[in-house]
Amino acid sequence: MKEKRLTELDALRGLAALSVLLFHYTYFYNQSYGHVKEEYLLNFKYGSYGVHLFFMISGFVIYMTLLKTNNTKDFIFKRAVRLYPAYLVAVTLTFMTIVLMGLEGMGVSLRDYLFNLTMFQGVIPGTGIDLVDGSYWSLGIEVTFYIFCVILLSMGLAKRPVLITSLWLLGLFTIKILYVNSLITPIIGDLGIINYSNLFIVGIMFYQLKQSKLIVNYLIIVFALVFQFCFHGVLSGLIICCFVGVFYLLINNKLSFLGTRIFTFLGTISYSLYLIHQSIGYIIIDFIEQFGLINEIFILVPILISIALATVITFGVEKPIQGFLITRYNKGRENELPAKNVSA
Repeated sequence: MKEKRLTELDALRGLAALSVLLFHYTYFYNQSYGHVKEEYLLNFKYGSYGVHLFFMISGFVIYMTLLKTNNTKDFIFKRAVRLYPAYLVAVTLTFMTIVLMGLEGMGVSLRDYLFNLTMFQGVIPGTGIDLVDGSYWSLGIEVTFYIFCVILLSMGLAKRPVLITSLWLLGLFTIKILYVNSLITPIIGDLGIINYSNLFIVGIMFYQLKQSKLIVNYLIIVFALVFQFCFHGVLSGLIICCFVGVFYLLINNKLSFLGTRIFTFLGTISYSLYLIHQSIGYIIIDFIEQFGLINEIFILVPILISIALATVITFGVEKPIQGFLITRYNKGRENELPAKNVSA
């Protein structure tokens, strides 16, 4: 796949992160704490669907990575070096900020913080571990998807997407139908990966469509959309249909305008921006509104601070550490045959 295409996907990732940020700073902050201004006009209620777009992008990109990876060790290393450097800094900075000046309901214990460092707090149900930041809920779903990919790679099934996604969808429908009829426990029926797997499947099949316009690829996407309508409602289904339209434009080279500098920059810092924005942003909003800065325009303050923090984390921590670890990893594999370098 050409670099241009990856740039456009990164730009979509940046827009998704920005939409989630606006959702949190407008609608969700108002629901949780209440803006001082009674008639707060900004309301990005549906910006929360940026997470759904993240999952679709992840399906596309991670499956592409899976096909280019020869063994599970390389895949796990790629994911770890991509996720952990920025995450460890973000979760630590967020925890310290909450301890020093957190708002009501933000309290997390040292035990919560230490467990959050693993990124597995959302993977294992029933641990009683609180999230250091509310936005981290999606990481458990992502990590579960990566575990699934490792299993596929180890079983030699990664290059059979039609079979895998068809059986996956069949399993999803079966589990949800049994759950709706109270035939299985809520622990299974409410697992995040169950509720969002169809979005990863859509991303996977769009990567397949990029390679081959087989009708079966379209059919699997249709059934993934049916799942969304059936178990998440009409509005949710329509929004995901819009995202499907965006992906269709993507694979047909119709999103070249996303290659502009501002979009690519947002894409580059999107992961760090997603990790750092919520709790710290809430604290900033509360602080400035206490000083009378209650007009909607002042939402730019936490936005700009979050972007600044994300930029520092991305270019000061994530990129340098990734480069160092990848170089070390590749040097350690120079004597292995066949010798293949990896990139994050």
